[in-house]
Amino acid sequence: MTLKWLNLKPAKKEMTTHENQTSYQIMIKYPFESELTLINPQQMEVETENAVIFIENIGPGGFRFLSNLPLVNEQKIIFTLEADIIENKIHLPGVIIWNAELSEGLYQYGVHFELPENTSTFVHNLLNDYSEKYFT
Repeated sequence: MTLKWLNLKPAKKEMTTHENQTSYQIMIKYPFESELTLINPQQMEVETENAVIFIENIGPGGFRFLSNLPLVNEQKIIFTLEADIIENKIHLPGVIIWNAELSEGLYQYGVHFELPENTSTFVHNLLNDYSEKYFT
């Protein structure tokens, strides 16, 4: 996969809102590679292959990513987060809430996590620890 790189700003926290919820997004200086699993909405089955994506920002409520895959709003996904400060990968369910075509074959997406409160709190704490160590 080949992506065209964009001019990116230094890492910082940015406030965002979604459905009357306020959360922060950690702006990442250099997008990092991660995995995304698509869920087939007709059969509610998980695809066996993971798509490679590049994370631009992330917060406890969701994340923004780049991909060469043309996806649609309301597409259900499972985001795989792998961090040095945890032993195992974390799989976070979410849904694509917006998309934009940046150039031919390069898309940007916004995902809202669909997490229970206890998992959301864990992700919030993990991202705070991780952002202080790696993104500031």
